[in-house]
Amino acid sequence: MTMAIDTDMAAAFDVEKIPPAIVAASALDALEAGAPEAVDDYSRAIKAELSDDQDALYPQVEREFLEIVGATPTATGGDE
Repeated sequence: MTMAIDTDMAAAFDVEKIPPAIVAASALDALEAGAPEAVDDYSRAIKAELSDDQDALYPQVEREFLEIVGATPTATGGDE
């Protein structure tokens, strides 16, 4: 199980690390898919065990943020 990204900050940890390019590709894939977050298989399994629905939370968080900054909602959930 990979627990860190291979960066200078994680260099001192003697654990398996995931290459930064894989993290970036995963984030871009999630963005293109319109997903509210990018997660790996381990995180996805942990998330599935949580009782709250993060997909329902993010649009509300975005709405509250947009109210604070006075910005316009996006097509990804700010106006749901």
